[in-house]
Amino acid sequence: MIELGSFNTGNNLHGTIQPSQWDYDRHVQSWFGAVGEVHLLGQLHGRDLSTWLWLTGYSTQTAIQLDLKYLHDSVGTSGTLYWSSLTETVWWENVILIGFDAEEQPWLDGSGVNGWQCKGTIRFRQVAE
Repeated sequence: MIELGSFNTGNNLHGTIQPSQWDYDRHVQSWFGAVGEVHLLGQLHGRDLSTWLWLTGYSTQTAIQLDLKYLHDSVGTSGTLYWSSLTETVWWENVILIGFDAEEQPWLDGSGVNGWQCKGTIRFRQVAE
């Protein structure tokens, strides 16, 4: 499960959180006639966190649309992000929910096994302390 404040993904399938590199100010300076360059590095600002999320098992299109609305209404939720599997829990502090990018429109699995489903990427932003 992925949990951030009152927001959570419930029993929906998801991948491992993938953090990007930290963003920071960087300035590179070189001078005519001098060999090499100087790198001035500033403070860290933040980084992106993301993973795939598969909303699946909904009995009706209305039910999956309500969960998609819940995802969109939860944008801006902040706090400590928890990612849990069967054997471990990992957390990141100072995180904001950025949103859910659906890769497709919700669709009904014709086999009758998985119900209504939608795949996409859930994105967060971790702010440096």
